[in-house]
Amino acid sequence: MNNWIGKNNPRWNGGKCADRGYVLVKEAGHPFADNRGYVREHRLIMEKHVGRLLTEYELVHHINGDKKDNRIENLEIVTRSVHKIIHAETGAATRFKKGNIPPVINGHYKECPKCKKQFWITPSMEKHGNKYCSKECQKNQVILSCPVCEKTFTRKQSVIKLSMRNFCSVDCRRSYYAKKH
Repeated sequence: MNNWIGKNNPRWNGGKCADRGYVLVKEAGHPFADNRGYVREHRLIMEKHVGRLLTEYELVHHINGDKKDNRIENLEIVTRSVHKIIHAETGAATRFKKGNIPPVINGHYKECPKCKKQFWITPSMEKHGNKYCSKECQKNQVILSCPVCEKTFTRKQSVIKLSMRNFCSVDCRRSYYAKKH
C-alpha cells in the first residue's frame, strides 16, 4: 500500500499545482475537472462568487493579464468570442495578432424573468422573442402559492382559472372548501 498519496505525501501543497501559468486546484468531482481531477482556480472562485457552476460557454478573464492573480476584483465572466476580442486588442497570449479582431457573436447578459439567472443573449435571439435562459423556463408556466399550505407550485398559464383559487393538490382544495362550508 502506497502511503505517499495526497495529504500523506511530504510534498503535498494543499491540492494546488500550476499548469501553463494557471493555478489548478484538486476538485475530483467537479464537472470541468481534467483527467487528473484538477480545475482552474479562477473558475472555482468565480463560481463561488456567482453562486452557481459556470457553463461551458462562460470563460473567466484575468483583467490585469496575470493568470495567478485570482482575486475576484481581477476576474470577469466573458464569452469565448468576447475573450478573443479582449486578447486581440491587447495582442496578449492569443493566436490573433494585435488589432486582428475575429468575427464576433454580438450580445449581452440578461436576467431570465423566470429563474433570475444571468444568461447570454444575442440580437437574433431577442429578435425572435427569446426572453428565457432555457426551454424549461420558456414553457408558459406561472409560479403560484397554495392558499392552504402556502407551498409554491407551477401551472400552465392556459389552465389557471383567474376567477377561482388555485391549489397545489386535490387534498388542499378539499381542505379549503371543507373549512369554508
